[in-house]
Amino acid sequence: MVRQVTQEEVKAVMFSIGENKAPGPDGYTSAFFKRSWDIVGDEVTAAVLQFFENGVPAWTWSWRHSWSIFHVYSARA
Repeated sequence: MVRQVTQEEVKAVMFSIGENKAPGPDGYTSAFFKRSWDIVGDEVTAAVLQFFENGVPAWTWSWRHSWSIFHVYSARA
């Protein structure tokens, strides 16, 4: 890799994905991530940056955290 990926780039790419697309294996669409970015943005960004640093996907946190985030998001809606 020529340079490090930035937090701003991660967010820009996430927000450029079509609303009905699921960027990860958990099946949540990008609409979910966009609408709850203030809750999940830091963790999603950290997982993406971790992948670019060491090449290991951080999807082990995905289901467990996504489910708890879903409950927090639903309670706020």
